[in-house]
Amino acid sequence: MLIYATTFIRINFSQMGRLSSSCEQRYRQNFEKKFNWIAFNKFFLSMLPMRRCAIALDPNFISKSGKHTPGLAYFWSGTAGTIKRGLEILGFAVVDADSNDAIFMCAKQTRADKVDKGRRPDCLKWCKGNSSLIEQYLRAIHSNKTEFLKTSNLFVADAFFSIYPFVEGLATMGFNIEGKKTQTRKMFFSTDTTMEAIDIFDIYRARFQEEFLFRNAKGFMGLEHCQARSEKKLDFAFNMSLATVKMVKYMAHRMEIEKNIKLSVQDMKIMFCALIKGLTNLKFFQSMPHSRATLYLIYIGQPSSSDV
Repeated sequence: MLIYATTFIRINFSQMGRLSSSCEQRYRQNFEKKFNWIAFNKFFLSMLPMRRCAIALDPNFISKSGKHTPGLAYFWSGTAGTIKRGLEILGFAVVDADSNDAIFMCAKQTRADKVDKGRRPDCLKWCKGNSSLIEQYLRAIHSNKTEFLKTSNLFVADAFFSIYPFVEGLATMGFNIEGKKTQTRKMFFSTDTTMEAIDIFDIYRARFQEEFLFRNAKGFMGLEHCQARSEKKLDFAFNMSLATVKMVKYMAHRMEIEKNIKLSVQDMKIMFCALIKGLTNLKFFQSMPHSRATLYLIYIGQPSSSDV
């Protein structure tokens, strides 16, 4: 995770071996191991008031080329506004309407080419076929149902998920869902009839904070950099990238409380890189914008900005 937070080049196994004391093979082997990302990321829930919260789910397109990457297919890309060839991950995050923030929970790769064998869960009895996207999403929720119920029994999603098979599938697992009825008019709904109208609106608006996690992970934490051809390695890399974003934002949140300094993910990554490499002299900061250099100097205890 430290490599993800301090590296500005492409993050893959070869670069990890060059930038650390461990060899490349060690990272390849460790990325094959299972890890409970939900339990790890629950630590950051202390940042949220957790009074008006829900679990947001949102599919995200991952650019990927090649012929041997598992799960490679055609998915919808919201940025391009069209269907593109690549990968897709389904991200889960706890969103809070009071703090307007999101805490990443886990991400699961969508496998449109994979048909699960064995007994079908009861939540899939409204789905038609064996490989539909809705079935893939319901299976991802069902595999982590126990952990999700410990956090919240309310899901929030966009209009794509406001269809009968998905809503009934969630209800079978004990979840409620909040969404938008159509893609044109702003008509919101919730299967939890005890919710106030203002809560439905605020929670739905807060779900967009999850998209900022994807944006920061793609821009600064190498979400699309992994070149592995193993499904387990890709899953570990996706979750590591998104978890690092939340770890960095958590440290920025602590700095805001303790030192009244607001830093973005990019600012924090530059600062980590400077501290790790020992670049704490004034000459390093003179190439930065004056306001940003001032914040860094205050944090690490260097002379005031008037000396820069």
